[in-house]
Formats: sequence, structure tokens, C-alpha cells
Amino acid sequence: MKHRFLKVTAALVLLATSAFASASLVLQGGTGSTGVGNIVLESGSVIDVSNGAYFSGSTDPSSDWVWASGVNNFADLTFSFTFSLDGFDLSTATLTGLWGIDNVGTASLNGVLLSSLLGIDTRNFNVLTAFSAGPGSSLFNAGVNVLLFEVGNRGGPGGFRASVEVNAEAVPEPSILAILGLGLIGLGARRFKN
Repeated sequence: MKHRFLKVTAALVLLATSAFASASLVLQGGTGSTGVGNIVLESGSVIDVSNGAYFSGSTDPSSDWVWASGVNNFADLTFSFTFSLDGFDLSTATLTGLWGIDNVGTASLNGVLLSSLLGIDTRNFNVLTAFSAGPGSSLFNAGVNVLLFEVGNRGGPGGFRASVEVNAEAVPEPSILAILGLGLIGLGARRFKN
């Protein structure tokens, strides 16, 4: 009977600690007025744009096409997506996304290139391109991380669209694990007395 109690207690400890190890959403980003937000133009304000040539499908998280208000030909813009990994296990962090640009651009995480869309004749706007980092990537910082989109228009209308999601496992608070352990030890001690 006592051995069965120990097995049940051990199983509860494993279950409780594995509950802490599930991936959590850190932050989502999406351009456009109906997007989830968190992707910002570094200078100026943005407006939604539409163009029949632009990819018109949905993304998850949601996003729409944008461009700088009043800016059209030969513009270079920087959009940023900033997130913190404080309290998360860096080795489990993942960043995934989709993006498109009319016409050229790069996507970099903490200064390291993740994706580039170059060449104005490649139609970087009628399909969205995937990019990612992690898990186990050394690109993530403990604390603040910045995903930069440096994009440029090379004539005619301009448009940019991005959808980003970051996930990571939370680092359990030592005090929570200590309380859980003490509680289980107390249950075990009480059980053995009976």
C-alpha cells in the first residue's frame, strides 16, 4: 500500500512539473487596422492599402497590407516587432511568421538576417513568404528582442504585410515548485503515519 502511494505521489510530481513545461504564447503581431497590431512603423503613421495584385488571403495571427501615410515612390521604411522573453526558457523559444513587400526588404531578428525579399520583378506581394527562428536558436536574447523589417518601394504603389507569433515555455517559479514539493512530502508523511 505504501509503495502504491509513493508511485502515485511521484506521478503527481511529474504531472505538476510537466504542466509548467508547456509552450505559452509570448506575443503576436500583425500589420493593418484589422491585424493584431504590435508591428509598428519606426517613423510616421501607417494606412491600410489595397491593390488587386497583392496577396489577399488571411493569416493567423491576422494582418493586412499597410504603407506609410503620404509616402509612395522610392521609400525606405523600417517596421519593428518588439517582445520580451523575461521569465521564459530561451531554448524553447520559437518565432514564426509570414511577410510580403512591394518591392524589396529584409527581416532580421536582433540584427541577424532571417529572410530577404529582393528584386522588384519577383512579385514579393502576390504571395507571402514564411520565416522562422528556434527552438534552440541562439538568436534570442534573455529580455528584449527586436524583429526589424527594413522595406523599400521602388516605384508605383507601396505595400507591406507581416504576421508574427512568438512562443516559449515559461520558467517555473522556484517558490511554486518548493510549495508543491513540501505539500507532497507532507501528504507522504501523513500517509506513512496511518
